[in-house]
Amino acid sequence: MRKRFTVEQKLAAIKDYEAGVRVAEICRKHNISPNTFYKWRAKYEETGVDGLAPKAISSITSKEYELRRENEELKKLLGEKELAIKIYKDLLKKTSPGLKID
Repeated sequence: MRKRFTVEQKLAAIKDYEAGVRVAEICRKHNISPNTFYKWRAKYEETGVDGLAPKAISSITSKEYELRRENEELKKLLGEKELAIKIYKDLLKKTSPGLKID
């Protein structure tokens, strides 16, 4: 049976690493494998303390990921529209030199 670690236990191992303790010592102290430690550290660096929570709670982060992806897509669309407006303004300036455009 797998041992379940609390968020506090995972965070304690990561804080040990941030304090300069070697990974091998951290793994011995917390009775974990190096792979487990590196997975925890990657999740912590990616999503903070919320990434260390059990998967049932982490479903919030998948929703957050989906919102971030949508936000990036919308930013890209907005950038394309702003570029199109700039091109139209430049074209209008060239074809109508007397026209004032902001």
